[in-house]
Amino acid sequence: MVYTRFSPFRKLITSAVPCAEPSWSTRRMITNFFKRNPLKNRVTYKWWVLFAVSIGLFTSVFDHGGINVALPSIADHFNTDLPTTQWIVIGYGLTIAALLLPMGRLSDILGRKIIYLLGFIVFTTGGFLAAMSLNIELLIGAKILQ
Repeated sequence: MVYTRFSPFRKLITSAVPCAEPSWSTRRMITNFFKRNPLKNRVTYKWWVLFAVSIGLFTSVFDHGGINVALPSIADHFNTDLPTTQWIVIGYGLTIAALLLPMGRLSDILGRKIIYLLGFIVFTTGGFLAAMSLNIELLIGAKILQ
């Protein structure tokens, strides 16, 4: 059965939902919110967010995969054995596993944008320190930071 606007049940349905129609002050508050936050109500905002998160994910996966390929060369460069060099990958993975849940909770509290930017800064700093490391211990520490 289709209920039209002339249906006798219309009054019953609208009275059952106390906030079926927003008040004038609620409409004004919503309008003011979108005026103050012009970027978030644009259609392209979600694509910019997707692009930023994709760049971060690509950088992390590319860096982790590149280290796996370069392990024999790193062992030759620093004159160490392969098990010591494998601590670069182990430390990187353990750090991600240990900090995944706490950083998720911290992003719920402080905001995802702030935590994402902070993580990107720490990741970049760790990459710079890894590039400038003079021995294997500094490289392992920088990759743990990264």
